[in-house]
Amino acid sequence: MSEQMYKIRVFSNEPEFKPSGGAVYEVVDATKEYADSHVERAKAEHPEWSFYVEAQ
Repeated sequence: MSEQMYKIRVFSNEPEFKPSGGAVYEVVDATKEYADSHVERAKAEHPEWSFYVEAQ
């Protein structure tokens, strides 16, 4: 059985991201461990961003 993969979607209300509807970037095919560590690191650097992790 294959491991569940996750998608990380990142959004911001900052003006520079308005043209993309607030989307900053997206990561697909992430493992749960990678998604958790990625969000933890990115939140520390960008506390104003919103992070959504969803199963693919």
